[in-house]
Amino acid sequence: MSEKPNPGVAELSLELHNFISQLVFKNDSDALSDRPFETIGYAFRFAFGLGFRSNTRKALTNPRKDIGVRGFRPEDFMTLVEDICIDEKKSLGAVISEYAEHGANEMRNHLSEGGSLLQLLNEST
Repeated sequence: MSEKPNPGVAELSLELHNFISQLVFKNDSDALSDRPFETIGYAFRFAFGLGFRSNTRKALTNPRKDIGVRGFRPEDFMTLVEDICIDEKKSLGAVISEYAEHGANEMRNHLSEGGSLLQLLNEST
């Protein structure tokens, strides 16, 4: 029987959770702003993708806040991180969260330098 990692919980440091929450499109007044995500789960996925693309993870600091099971299911990303989880004896959520922590930090740095998320997306392709 093969070993399967614990699903765990997808989370970010409170500071970065608050940051990506601000990137969620809330109403029509946000239509022209740089808030491209419908949910925090989508913003988290984008952050995860940035971290995973660069193969860079960042340890989460306390306090932390979870994304919520409706926003993000770590099991959906088993294929991408399963071996890392088993090798490091970490849950799926922990490894995914470390990638997303790096990606969210990259997003925040890019925006603070005057860039846009659209530019960051274009750089990702």
